[in-house]
Amino acid sequence: MKDSEKTVLKHEYISRTIRSWLLDGRYRPGDRLPTNPELCEYFSANNRTVAAGIKPLVREGFLETAPRRGTIVKNLPIPPKNNMVLFMDRIHGDVYSESTVTLTSRLLEERLCPIFPERNVLAEKENFASFLDCFLSRQTPYGIIINGTTKVPVEYIEENKEKFSNLIFTVMGRNIENFSAPRVIIDTAAAGRIAVEHFASKKVKEIFYIAIYEYGYKGEELSLQMQIKNAIVEHCKKYGVTVNEEIFHKTFFEPHRKNPEYMKSLLKDAGPETGIFAYQDSWIQRDILPALKDLGKENIPVLGGYNTPNAAIGKFPSLDFQLPKIAEIACDMLTGKIKERKVLIPPVLVDHS
Repeated sequence: MKDSEKTVLKHEYISRTIRSWLLDGRYRPGDRLPTNPELCEYFSANNRTVAAGIKPLVREGFLETAPRRGTIVKNLPIPPKNNMVLFMDRIHGDVYSESTVTLTSRLLEERLCPIFPERNVLAEKENFASFLDCFLSRQTPYGIIINGTTKVPVEYIEENKEKFSNLIFTVMGRNIENFSAPRVIIDTAAAGRIAVEHFASKKVKEIFYIAIYEYGYKGEELSLQMQIKNAIVEHCKKYGVTVNEEIFHKTFFEPHRKNPEYMKSLLKDAGPETGIFAYQDSWIQRDILPALKDLGKENIPVLGGYNTPNAAIGKFPSLDFQLPKIAEIACDMLTGKIKERKVLIPPVLVDHS
């Protein structure tokens, strides 16, 4: 091989290597690269070859050379876009599995490849953010869909909008008003209205809201349970119905065991005009109905959430939050078929009686 050919190959290798440094996040805008003599030593090349390797990156606007300052990072290269869609979902179970199947099918119809990280990766905000940072360091996926939980690093995403512009779509999650990402979420106001109207039709005067203990509560905008409870309270005013706030706070803020004996302690004061709403209808089937039977209060109306098979088995009504529909709309937002930045999906009351 001629010396001139060796030089061409060498400077191309230098360009590719420095570009990979930028893609990996080793250097950020404003950082200074090693000096030319240091690069010469690192690459075992002369100054002319190193300069030839840097030149294309200067021409593309990623680097700039300044007298006495050396070579400065100006912009970071954008990895090539691919057809991957990263779906980050820490929640699992019957209803969520159905939603994931719907999401996968719709993405494949669009010739997009869904990627599902291990749920343990998403257990803490720091790991969540680190995974996103690592995943995006060498590639630009077609999109990212996040099923919102309190573990979503909203601050990190907002601080790095250049990475996530038009990539993040919150599927089912939290109504975070200062989150700039497009999102499709449960209409909690509608959920509260539907629940109250249902109980009012049953002549209920007081609602016992049996909540799930919410570890590490971060405020109303991050809690679907709290949003639904507040919506129920607001709509109760129209019908002269009240919510037993003591029971809600006891089950929402305090750790508790799920069993009929615990439920009996909560429901012992329920009267003939009481209605029971449980955020998860599995509680109704497994714990609340047996408790009411033992208390001789089987005629008290109940309403569940998420419309799992437990509602059909127990023959009681439940709010269907339409998670598969939410998944479909998220796909349509991702592919540009829906232009709205925020879509609210009202639940549907399904009566299994």
